[in-house]
Amino acid sequence: MQDSIRLPAGSFDIFCVVDTREVKFRKDRTYIQEQLEMQGVKTLTRALPIGDFMWITRSRNASDGNTETEVVLDYIIERKTTDDLVVSIKDSRFKDQKLRLMTCGIRHRIYLVEKSPSLARAIDFGMTAIRTAMTQVQIINGFFLKQTASLDESIQYLVRMTKQLAALLIRKDLVGIPPQLVTKDKFKEQRELLEQQYGGALYITFSTFQSLNNKSKDYKLQDIWIRQLMTVKGVSGEKAAALVKTFPTMRSLMDALEKCKDAGARETLVQNGGGNGRKAIGAALSKKILAVLWPLSYQQDTPDDNDVL
Repeated sequence: MQDSIRLPAGSFDIFCVVDTREVKFRKDRTYIQEQLEMQGVKTLTRALPIGDFMWITRSRNASDGNTETEVVLDYIIERKTTDDLVVSIKDSRFKDQKLRLMTCGIRHRIYLVEKSPSLARAIDFGMTAIRTAMTQVQIINGFFLKQTASLDESIQYLVRMTKQLAALLIRKDLVGIPPQLVTKDKFKEQRELLEQQYGGALYITFSTFQSLNNKSKDYKLQDIWIRQLMTVKGVSGEKAAALVKTFPTMRSLMDALEKCKDAGARETLVQNGGGNGRKAIGAALSKKILAVLWPLSYQQDTPDDNDVL
């Protein structure tokens, strides 16, 4: 692959990248980084567009700050204390962050839930609701769920992860996809095609990771459409993405609904527009979606002849 970034085995170092917002009690901004460094983990602190921790490799011959040649490893962690999780569920960031993680370009997503010093907020919100959210992360979103009892235990998990990655890559060459071959709209398909041609796993550079996930960029129409669908209770990111694959815009779905003769046909249309397994849209959920998108007609179908004056 022309212009690819190649890092031969043994020619690079692994860094754990810590998001600049990760602090202990908002007082010591270097606590996590210092603890990792003390245990032999090389770290970088950056403002990450998504996630709280990730890993990159840097050639030992590269100049500092050259993100074009930094290769991103396929693991990312979203860290939440139980208090953070409660707040994110209440203000709807929980769904949005999961969707962004699913489309961030990194294949192994880890959701780390750390016990807060006080469980008062979690108990007030409801432990059952918190357990349900964690189950959704595993079963519906397909993330790996890791629970820890404290920040220090979370740090130990990061240390173990870094050492395991180093052991996995000790004899492995890494090949990064040239940034100019990546477009945000079709990244998944592009990577799959390039990997088929190359015959192995390919990675993205840190600069590509930033461009794929920069929130300051304008959202695509499909991104907005997925987020709109996810406001319906019960519609996960995967279900929304499956429906959007069938109906790329709201207008395309509305046009299809207009051609249906009755409510039953509309419900079937929405159900068939979903995917299989956990992406499937059941009868009850299709009614919820229609109650939002097709409220007036969904409540009252075309009148019979007897109803016409």
